[in-house]
Amino acid sequence: AAAAAGLGIFLFYLSSVSWGQMLLTKDRVMFYLEQPLSVQKAKEVDEKSQEEKQMDSGQEDGTETMPEFCIWGQKDKVEITNANLYRSAQADAVLMCGNPELLFEDCRLPGRKDTQGCLLDEKTAWELFGSSEVTGKEISYEGKSYIIRQVLSSKERIFAFQVGSPRGNGDFEGSRPENETIGGEQNSTDNVLNRITMQKPEEKSLQDLQSLWGNKYGISATILDLQLLQGIGGFFVLLIPLTSCVYFLWYLFCLYRQQSQLVWKAAV
Repeated sequence: AAAAAGLGIFLFYLSSVSWGQMLLTKDRVMFYLEQPLSVQKAKEVDEKSQEEKQMDSGQEDGTETMPEFCIWGQKDKVEITNANLYRSAQADAVLMCGNPELLFEDCRLPGRKDTQGCLLDEKTAWELFGSSEVTGKEISYEGKSYIIRQVLSSKERIFAFQVGSPRGNGDFEGSRPENETIGGEQNSTDNVLNRITMQKPEEKSLQDLQSLWGNKYGISATILDLQLLQGIGGFFVLLIPLTSCVYFLWYLFCLYRQQSQLVWKAAV
């Protein structure tokens, strides 16, 4: 019984955390791309969007501008190294093209044009440096050097950077044609950028935003309905305490039936 109660509390905690995180994203919408974007295409879309915003600044010509967005993808358990201390660690690499604040709260670094910056979580920082005060220090990933711009207070192991960061030999990701291969294989980064997180203006529906991607950039994006996930998460948050209440009421009913005297029945 104690083990079951402990498991119930643990599941309730996980459900509450997940539900709370989804509620924090209520002003954002996520899209999934069945056909991942190449680095070159993602950079072109981002640059075109920024140019449109600058041209539209102070003008009202009826042209729809794209809300803030971040095209991104994830590689699980990549190896990051600290060459100076001969240490290595594993973390999930988040490859971004756009506004990092949409993925990480209150985090505006590295900027769109920051070709060397990266983000790192505290646990990975400790594993690589023995400290979480590592802003400005250098790490390596796949032969490329990155400078840590900010350390994240994350429960997950995160290593995030803007695509287009410099390679060790001075070349740039995304500077090659899309079909060119490296060592006989296509750049694996091009198969990663398959999600878009964007800010949702109150006056626009999810369908409007989905159409905007298709009309402006010819990108087919599938909506991930976070509101549905919030509803499911809320149900599971309520399921644990409701189950506990039913169990407790049943326990009281059993006690009630065991009492022979009316006063004790009333007490139960």
